[in-house]
Amino acid sequence: MKALKITLAIVVLASIAFFIRMSCVTPPSLKKVASATNAGFLEIIQNRIDSINKLPDNIFCKSFYTEINGQIDDYYKDGRLGNNAVENVQMRENYSKDLYTVYTEKFIKQSFYVFRNSKWRKEDLNFIRNEVMTLKAQKLNGEILLQSGTTNFKKFIEIQNILKKYDEIVNFISECKSFSYNQTGLDDHFPISEVVNRLTRSNTYLNNNLENEFVNNCSRLKIELEGIPQALFNAHVSYLDNKFNYWSGKHSIYKTQLAYKNSLYDKLKYDINELDNGVYNVSNFKIEYSRLLNKLDVESNEAYFHFSN
Repeated sequence: MKALKITLAIVVLASIAFFIRMSCVTPPSLKKVASATNAGFLEIIQNRIDSINKLPDNIFCKSFYTEINGQIDDYYKDGRLGNNAVENVQMRENYSKDLYTVYTEKFIKQSFYVFRNSKWRKEDLNFIRNEVMTLKAQKLNGEILLQSGTTNFKKFIEIQNILKKYDEIVNFISECKSFSYNQTGLDDHFPISEVVNRLTRSNTYLNNNLENEFVNNCSRLKIELEGIPQALFNAHVSYLDNKFNYWSGKHSIYKTQLAYKNSLYDKLKYDINELDNGVYNVSNFKIEYSRLLNKLDVESNEAYFHFSN
């Protein structure tokens, strides 16, 4: 009987000791579930970041990048990126940097996809221009993410140089298309020297592959550069029409036909002859030149009848 009591006491003590030990240690099964849960969230983020590499190069994916970035922030706020606060912060920083790098590399590929094709849509160029500025300025914890001297940094410089040359040519074309001269004085003349300078510059662009191997792919710029002689010729013709319209019917202010001829007719004829300067290689040159000569002849005939009566 005594032995039985001793045995029961030992069993009770052993049970109490086991209970105390187990109550002070986190159950392995609970630890395993917590780790598996965090690992699942991390795997989701990593897979989504990796999937950016598989996206096509011909479609920009900024919205997908923004979505993943938001997901990282949400998991961070919920404490799902680590088993403790420090780990949660560190994993957020790691994934944010990784996402930035992967997206930046994909964005660069997508930008050069545009540059390698002949159709440069203005909305694509505007996106590239704005996204380069955004990514260059992007920070994490006060630190610029795009490090100077890296491959991506150098690619951004190349992209900006491409856009700079593109803008230069676009502005030049715009200046040529809007070029005009509106002076109507008889001693005023269309500035042929400026026309020659613009034609020379447009030919230089065309003969030197638009001075950039990627800009040279833009068919729209080539077409518009080739149209500059016509644009400048049209401006010259408009100047002559405007000037002739201003002086039309003004032969009556002269006392004699000789005075009219010396002071008005000869100067307008000089202006028309300046159009035939050899610099305009356009298809409608002969039609417009003949039309202007005929216009002057009609005015001359009216003056003749005026002075004959």
